[in-house]
Amino acid sequence: MCLAFVDKSCRGDVELREAKAQYEAAVAEREAAAAAHAADLARIEAVIAQQNEKIAQYVANIQTYHAEITTLRGQLADLQADEPVQPELEDEPLVINLRAQVARLTEMFVLAQRTSSEKDGIIVSLNTIVAAKDEAIAAWRGQYEGEHALRVQCEALFKKSESARKANSIGKKVALVVAAGAAIYAVAK
Repeated sequence: MCLAFVDKSCRGDVELREAKAQYEAAVAEREAAAAAHAADLARIEAVIAQQNEKIAQYVANIQTYHAEITTLRGQLADLQADEPVQPELEDEPLVINLRAQVARLTEMFVLAQRTSSEKDGIIVSLNTIVAAKDEAIAAWRGQYEGEHALRVQCEALFKKSESARKANSIGKKVALVVAAGAAIYAVAK
């Protein structure tokens, strides 16, 4: 009977060592994957920084273009206000054509401004999506870091438990051997 307890204890130790070895292999695999992901994240962050620089340049260009458009719009208004009135020229085909061209260009300009405004709306929406995704990423990162800290704490607890189990197991084995020895001694008498 004592030998059965010793055998069961030894099998438990073997199973525990195998499970621990599998767990350590899984941890090593995850740490290697985490290192690869860290390299990917560094590359992605570099791309994001580069694109943010481009966006800043585009925004600066757009501000310059808006200032130029404002200036040109003012010049156009001045030209139209200073336009000489010559009713006899209004029936000339060239004047009729030029006025039609100005009307079409004005319509095109208004449509271009509307298109630009719509694109600005798209950009604002996309920025909102990016900000929401950044928040989601931060939440996932926080959850990951919490789980990681919990795993590290669990590993430390497991090591303490394993040490206590080994100490306890040694004590039981000694007690079993002493008991077996006493039983054998008692039977041998």
